[in-house]
Amino acid sequence: MNEIEKLFKEGKFISAINLCENCKTSNLDDKIFFENKKNTIKKFYKEFIDNKPGETFLPLVDVQKNDGIIQKIKVTDSYSSDIKIIDDWNKHINLSIELIESYLKEEFPELLILEWDLSELKCGIKTFSFMDNNFHLEGDSYKLPLVLSIISFITGKEISNEYCFTGDIERVDNKFILKKVEGIEQKFKTIKNEFPDVKYFIYPDDDNKELNTIIAKIFDESIKKIYKSKFVKRYILLEKRLASSEFGEHKVVSFQPTNISIKINEFTKINLFIRNNLMLFKDEGNGVIIDGRAPISVYTMIFSFPEIINSLPNFLAVNYPSYKEADKNTAIVIRTSNSGVSKLKPGEYFFFRIEGNF
Repeated sequence: MNEIEKLFKEGKFISAINLCENCKTSNLDDKIFFENKKNTIKKFYKEFIDNKPGETFLPLVDVQKNDGIIQKIKVTDSYSSDIKIIDDWNKHINLSIELIESYLKEEFPELLILEWDLSELKCGIKTFSFMDNNFHLEGDSYKLPLVLSIISFITGKEISNEYCFTGDIERVDNKFILKKVEGIEQKFKTIKNEFPDVKYFIYPDDDNKELNTIIAKIFDESIKKIYKSKFVKRYILLEKRLASSEFGEHKVVSFQPTNISIKINEFTKINLFIRNNLMLFKDEGNGVIIDGRAPISVYTMIFSFPEIINSLPNFLAVNYPSYKEADKNTAIVIRTSNSGVSKLKPGEYFFFRIEGNF
């Protein structure tokens, strides 16, 4: 009995269940006791492996026993009695944001986050009444599961309990890579023997593994919708849609939201953002209409790029929302190409109807 309790408190769920099943006794009361104990352990195992947003497994090594143990990371923004907060971990919230922004820049450049509100986030170990949560944390292998837990909480997408992660994170040449950590063999053994639900143990097998592949695999499209998160205060999203007028089909580039407030020190960031999306503003034949009430300085920035102006076979126009005709929108031409192809001149307006997304 003592051995079962010991295994149970260490999180060795399957070993404890097996011991219950292998207890040889002819006493009916003992049989009932061990059956009930087994069912209790199964119930708590299910509770342990059930991931909510902001939670994932944390594989560690008990150096004294040379054995792997599994704890659980929890990220929250409110008071919770089931978390042992580790204040030192909060410094990695910024690392998580840098990872998100790096991923967006490569995979979804149409989105720029201008301001986050993560002041209430807390990181720590999720505590369970049935487990021993006293352990000594060494090394940096917690960084990968921790930053993924933070991203999970911000996006609201839970991490599948089929995954378990370990690894250190380092920035090299403006890229984030995973670095090797110790104790892989002990961690793998514990996962294999005690956590049958875990199908994929992700760890750095070399010093040059990038993180974008892992982020894409775990969070899929949810990270591209992160601007909807309550933790994002200000953002710019560029959307490309199709419109038609008497002059043909046009590309409409919309700024969302339409009430963007921009600080002076953010213009360098916006300049890079627009450069990453130059193709959106290029005229591909019948003119580009820019929609959304961005500050005039942003429009000035767009119209000053020679890469855009030199690629104009037709014109650039701006939506004029206060003047409409029936169900049609109005656009005012701002710039035309030097080739003379455009049938419109700067200052002239025309009506268009938005058809949908590209």
